Amino acid sequence: MANRRKDKNGKVLKKGESQRKDNTYMYRWVGNDRQPGCIYARNLSELREMEEEINKEIAMGISRKTYSLNEQIERYLKTKVNLASSTKENYRYYFEHVLRESSIGKAKVIDIRKSDVLLFYNSLLEQGLSIGTIKIIHKIIHPALQLACDDNVIAKNPADGCTKEYVEDIEKKYALTFEEEKEFLDRIQMRQRMKRYYPMYAILIQTGLRISDDHVIIRLKLDKPSKYAGLS
Repeated sequence: MANRRKDKNGKVLKKGESQRKDNTYMYRWVGNDRQPGCIYARNLSELREMEEEINKEIAMGISRKTYSLNEQIERYLKTKVNLASSTKENYRYYFEHVLRESSIGKAKVIDIRKSDVLLFYNSLLEQGLSIGTIKIIHKIIHPALQLACDDNVIAKNPADGCTKEYVEDIEKKYALTFEEEKEFLDRIQMRQRMKRYYPMYAILIQTGLRISDDHVIIRLKLDKPSKYAGLS
């Protein structure tokens, strides 16, 4: 009789099942589309629950597709209904211009390793992208892969900790001192051509108010300083 494979606890493993070095379990199968599939679980009972669902799908003729990172990101973005529109547009921009045509973007989620993510970020740095931009891209990749973890497609997130090496060397910026603010406003007030702008500069400097906030434009009425629109 051929030796039956067992896990470290002595439990017999079925066809397609295996135990990994980190003690998690893996199941491989071939679907109706003749494409191989792979799932991971923390324990054998959890793995077999997922196996049962997969076998039901196969029996019903359903094909379980393994998503590429691009497709996984699309799925992730669809789940973020409460994400600010400006943030979502920003993510979409970097997804389309940096990730979509990259090798990692086209790679299957189950095939992506931590080293792949690290090498991708390094390649972006070599191309001249800033650390800040790389961190934005990480904010797209990491949660998309975390969603795959939550769906039990992969056992752990390969993007975990991949930006620890990237520390931005940000030059410290200092605001104007009180004396500098006063001198600046006094100079504006003394110049005939510039003093009409005094109310605008005074409001901006003393309150930190932005000229525009998203789609709402705050228009400062220079001829009527007491009636600035948008101030509360």
